Amino acid sequence: MTAQRFPHFTFAGDARSRGLAYGRALGERIHATFAVYNERLFAKSHLDEREFMARAERVRSIVTEFNGEFAAELDAIAEAAAMPRWQIYLLNARTEILNAGVGECTALCFPQAALLGQTWDWFDGFEELTVLVTYERPDGSRILAFTEPGMLAKIGFNSAGVGVCLNFLDHRHVLDGLPVHLLSRAILECTSVDDARRSIERAGFGKSSHFLIADATHSALSIEFMGASAATVDPYRGAYVHTNHCIFPEAPADATEETSSTARRLARARALLESDDERTFIALKRILDDEHGGDLAINNPFHPSANFPNERIGSCGTFIMDLKRREMHVRKGPGQTNPFAAYALDGPKEAAA
Repeated sequence: MTAQRFPHFTFAGDARSRGLAYGRALGERIHATFAVYNERLFAKSHLDEREFMARAERVRSIVTEFNGEFAAELDAIAEAAAMPRWQIYLLNARTEILNAGVGECTALCFPQAALLGQTWDWFDGFEELTVLVTYERPDGSRILAFTEPGMLAKIGFNSAGVGVCLNFLDHRHVLDGLPVHLLSRAILECTSVDDARRSIERAGFGKSSHFLIADATHSALSIEFMGASAATVDPYRGAYVHTNHCIFPEAPADATEETSSTARRLARARALLESDDERTFIALKRILDDEHGGDLAINNPFHPSANFPNERIGSCGTFIMDLKRREMHVRKGPGQTNPFAAYALDGPKEAAA
């Protein structure tokens, strides 16, 4: 019988201490995650192991230049998990290195209520591997992140009230700049949306993804990375909503291609925003829970992938962050069978939005 919740771990101390604790606690899951990717994606790539190693080492040099503590943390994870270092960097940069086209995730933000959330759609089985991690840093700040084992972050928020969501975009690019999963962690070390903007400016390009960032002061940022460029997206009816194609009006044509999945999910989310003027926790949850459209739904069941033969993709989890209350509400798996579980970080206790 599978668990109803994602397992939750806490790692404290400096970068190396956190990394060693992470690698020891999650070693088996990290090995399993790499094995799944190696079988499902890496082995099917045109790249051989030598090329993967070279690209991973390139990523390490980028990470070291951006923030040496990230490199120390990742190196310690590899050491404690008894894995070659390049495999950990490959996991953290799998989006950029593989450059695989797949539609996944619907992200939503109500800035005036300081609410942020998304579904995370990926391969069937990853809902049993993925985890929640609390990082406690020496300066007293804390981060709660949902992540794949071996990665530093994906979706999450911090004790300063800054949260981040992530969508993949299908646009060709050359590996350069900080990979998106490490940029997510960098954003989670920021104290405001403006601080996150500055971190993003230092991160470089070479990625095709969308970040939706918000904070407890009602600021928000929706930014699309398209290879060697980036652009911000305006809100829609008082909300930010994004799926897996570029919606910036001047985006290049090859970045705005809409598959049936990403187009249907965006249209459905916008229609729900148009039908209800509420911008509350319940309203945001209602949209992310929406199962209209079957396999093309916002909250979609595991179904055959259009891009990966013999694979099934669906909503592995749903995440809603109340940034004022410093809470994340998390549900494992597709549909509404499992209950939401609430996780809090220390911060001001205010009334629910």
